[in-house]
Amino acid sequence: MNNDKQSQLRWLFFFVMTGIVFQYNVTAGTGPCDIYASANTPCVAAYSTVRALYGNYSGNLYQVRRISDNATKNITPLSAGGAANAAAQDAFCSGKSSCTISIIYDQTGNGNNLTKAPGGSEIYGSEDDIEAVADSLPVYINGNKAYGVHVTPGSCWTCGGQVGYRTTTSKGIATGDSPETTYMVTDGTYYNGSCCFDFGNALMTPTAGANGSMDAIYFGSCDWWDTGAGDGPWIMADLESGVYNMDGVAKANNSKDISLPYPFVTAMLKSNSNGATTGGPFTIKGGNAKSGSLQTMWDGARPTNYAVMHKGGGVVLGIGGDNSSTAKGNFYEGVLTSGYATTATDNAIQANIVAARYGETTTVILSSSSTTSSSSVESSSSTVYSSSVQGSSSSSAIAEIAYSVANIPGTIQAENYNIGGEGVSYHDTETGNSGSLYRTDNVDIDTVTVGGYTLGWLVAGEWTEYTVNSTTAGTLAFHARVASGGDGGAFHLELDGSPITSSISVPNTGSYTTYQTIDGEVSGLIPSSHMLRIVIDSSYFNIDWIQFGDANVSIGSVQNFRTMEIREYQVFDLDGKYLGMVTASDYLDIRSALRKKFPQPGVYIVRYRLRGKTTQNLVVNSK
Repeated sequence: MNNDKQSQLRWLFFFVMTGIVFQYNVTAGTGPCDIYASANTPCVAAYSTVRALYGNYSGNLYQVRRISDNATKNITPLSAGGAANAAAQDAFCSGKSSCTISIIYDQTGNGNNLTKAPGGSEIYGSEDDIEAVADSLPVYINGNKAYGVHVTPGSCWTCGGQVGYRTTTSKGIATGDSPETTYMVTDGTYYNGSCCFDFGNALMTPTAGANGSMDAIYFGSCDWWDTGAGDGPWIMADLESGVYNMDGVAKANNSKDISLPYPFVTAMLKSNSNGATTGGPFTIKGGNAKSGSLQTMWDGARPTNYAVMHKGGGVVLGIGGDNSSTAKGNFYEGVLTSGYATTATDNAIQANIVAARYGETTTVILSSSSTTSSSSVESSSSTVYSSSVQGSSSSSAIAEIAYSVANIPGTIQAENYNIGGEGVSYHDTETGNSGSLYRTDNVDIDTVTVGGYTLGWLVAGEWTEYTVNSTTAGTLAFHARVASGGDGGAFHLELDGSPITSSISVPNTGSYTTYQTIDGEVSGLIPSSHMLRIVIDSSYFNIDWIQFGDANVSIGSVQNFRTMEIREYQVFDLDGKYLGMVTASDYLDIRSALRKKFPQPGVYIVRYRLRGKTTQNLVVNSK
């Protein structure tokens, strides 16, 4: 490996460890399989419908089949080592749900291509599987639109309709007790508790083999064998006849196997030979594919009766070894290697995935230069790398960074607009923050009487922008908390530069401190990371927050809150999910109790009953 590539890998690892990796992208020439090759654990099967997994790969990523005439087209990267050419798919398919993914190509050159899986077990998956709808999982990766593989389940074990893929040939894939490493990027918001959304090593035939004939990553909340912390989804291993996350017998609970509800999740499984001294032999790791490092869920002995593996050497995606057909999940990329990778290699792979910028609608370019500047990073080989940002939100070279990433469904606090400055993350018509509160730029921020902050002094033409992760497609209800001392205020919402609402009128609520919740509907959502913009159409009102989706708990008027008694309060998030109980008296005491019980600052709904009859809900900002 040359000095430039060594330098790139060193800095890639540095960026992810220091938490600034989101500002940098992997240069062409460094893909996950390049990293594995440099560590002497080469990829033997590599799949992605989203990007090339080698820095110099320009071959086929996947094939789409047009339903109307059965014609097919191979989809390649936009450039060597780059994102998939989704525009080529869109042009060929020319209509929603008009194509399926017929082949997912093996990028290693070994020919271990994935195609529609045949029927298997008469009990658990007797029908042939179907191909994934090609445009059902749109995603952005470093500003480029692409499509993942959307695995939908069968409605029963023998009903058919399950999306699933399997290899029909095998070259280079581990068999028997040979060591291997497997990872995939999946989705922690789309899963279920059934069996089995798998990716990895399995028998070549769709049958339930002996213990250890599979060595595949399972992702979901299935609790038939082992379980993890919380409600899932968890990373576990389908070893055939059982899904496990630690040693011992089935039905164990591994508290280190944390739930990973992120839109993009890195899941990793490493299998060493029995008796090997280089690690494992059974290792599970995982983490957020957009930031941070991997967490080790298990590193030790295999479960009882699985000490020696009997890997089949085939590959499955979306199904169990016997074609078990009632699980669901999303798949973006994944590989199988020859050999048990080192911890340093694991970390470099995670850094590469984070730097790929899943879900990001802006493009960050890592360019090389011979000139040093204050915004550049200099490596030990004297090559200088600087970052720039391209995207619909701004033509400026200043990076736009999320102040607090929000979710759809979920709630956006209006004062938590992105960092970036005038013309990048916001536009304000006057200099200075009129309220002199919370933020130090030119956006005008005021307080609300129940605690927290609001956008105020809003003038037509102003806007603020927010990084959001949507897990919803199509239309969705929303609610906005607003206040106005007069008539005529209005705003609309945009997603990635396109309107998703009409102009929304703000009523006269009686004063700028009296808030009212108004309702509306957004359209055109797709599951991915986006830039949401609040655009002011007519002047003079306040916006406290916008909630996407209907909460199960209604939000009552704070003016009904009257108590000095110490009592127990039920606590919910703004999506209506019950979180627990706190004991407190007045409003400030509740805020203090929330901070102690829930260290993550946020907005909560607190419910209590007056004299056992009237239920009241209070919105509390714990910041």
